[in-house]
Amino acid sequence: MSDRFDRLVEHRPGECACWRASLAGDLPAETASAHETVDLAETHPIVERHLRLSVICPSCRTRVAAPLPDAAKGTPFGPRLHAVATYLKTFQALSYERLQRTFADLFGREGALRPPEHVHQAALADR
Repeated sequence: MSDRFDRLVEHRPGECACWRASLAGDLPAETASAHETVDLAETHPIVERHLRLSVICPSCRTRVAAPLPDAAKGTPFGPRLHAVATYLKTFQALSYERLQRTFADLFGREGALRPPEHVHQAALADR
């Protein structure tokens, strides 16, 4: 049993097994036994979309786009998810295909994981 728990659920008997008499909810009670279930909290990715906006220059009428943000360069993952992907790839020897399926299963996002050479090619293509 762990010392810490997130939720306590008390289960009171509703009736006496011998007499089938109803047992009031305000009767004094003591713990007959304790049981725990452990689960992971529901998780979902925090998706941050970056939009490069463009405007028409009023002086020369040229369309000017914002520079490519740093978030759009390199891996599409934040630092925590990048660390998980690196751990799974390096220490658990998961292939990129298995990593991609794992992330799709866990987070419902497919296609976000690419080998590093593809990440660098994509970043260069946007320059």
